[in-house]
Amino acid sequence: MKKRLTLLLVTFAIGAFAQKVKTYSESASSYFIKYPEYAFSYKFLEYKTQIDISNTKMIVKSDGKPISETSINENNFTKIRNDSKESYLRIGNLEKTTKSGSGVLDATVKIGDLIADSKMYKSGTAWENKYRISVFLEVPLHITFKDSFSGELVKEDTLNIKYENLNFSDKVYARDEMRKLTETDFPTLSEAQEASKAYFTKEASNITMAIFDALIGQNQIAGSWNAFNEKYSITLDNTGTLFVEFFKDKKNEKFAEYNTKTEQLKQLAKDIASIAYKDKYIPKEKLTQIQSLSDYYENEIKLTTNEDVLLALKRNLFISYFITDEFEKAALLVNDIKINPRLNSNIPLIKKLGEDKASFEKEKTHSSATYTSKLFYILK
Repeated sequence: MKKRLTLLLVTFAIGAFAQKVKTYSESASSYFIKYPEYAFSYKFLEYKTQIDISNTKMIVKSDGKPISETSINENNFTKIRNDSKESYLRIGNLEKTTKSGSGVLDATVKIGDLIADSKMYKSGTAWENKYRISVFLEVPLHITFKDSFSGELVKEDTLNIKYENLNFSDKVYARDEMRKLTETDFPTLSEAQEASKAYFTKEASNITMAIFDALIGQNQIAGSWNAFNEKYSITLDNTGTLFVEFFKDKKNEKFAEYNTKTEQLKQLAKDIASIAYKDKYIPKEKLTQIQSLSDYYENEIKLTTNEDVLLALKRNLFISYFITDEFEKAALLVNDIKINPRLNSNIPLIKKLGEDKASFEKEKTHSSATYTSKLFYILK
């Protein structure tokens, strides 16, 4: 009887230990420092940009078949060409200037052929005869960076901007018709092709005028350019939504301790987000506090064997790494923490963020002083 009772107690103990530890998540977001993929040389403190549209054309097609081709140099685009001379695009963390000479980086942004086109695709289920039209606009930018003083080529780059459906229709005059075109189901492929051809043929000249005016005259390419320019800039970026892990069993002293630490992490992330959003900087003391939480989580992970507890601690450790720019350590955790990357577009970028930071740290003594100035501003 005594032996049976002992076996029952052992079985119960093993079962209790094997029980899943219950946790719950709370959302949080914060900010982190994003380092440039490419840092400009210490030679450069200022920049000036020129948008070159001398050879720009607007080519209107339908289903890949040409309908019209128009040069920006025609007389009816004079105002648009003049407006483009007032446009400028930022370059890294350098300061804007109008002069040339030592310390100035010349950037020429040449706009190539703009192409408006459509393509057909089958929608609905496989057995349904439904065809739809997708419209798109392609805008290629060819960028050349040169030393203003010596004329030496520093770097060449390209940016291909693409606007589809709603984003394209927002830029044309007959936008309601274009939206209706993309939302209509056609019973045959040929009917979809004919509808596309009829629209683009009728609106070709209006599309050309509207696109030239929006992208060149009103400098709307700057919106896409700003995202591209982060390749050359130190920036303060939002982490996106993160999820901190709490333990449901608050009677367990260890879990209660974990929850206290996690509440601190959540509040610190929130404080950083508030200050970064309003004042565009991160307080150093907040990062120091989060780094101490990283040390805490690292130590506890070494002492823990329960998989559920490990997962929760690693997820919180990942967040602390992310905010404090310890991207290389965060990258090592990504496969362990089982976070769906679709919940946060930054997750797949963690490894690249780490590579960019490591590269910048290695080359920072040869980089422009404007990067140091930006870092001093971001970290206070």
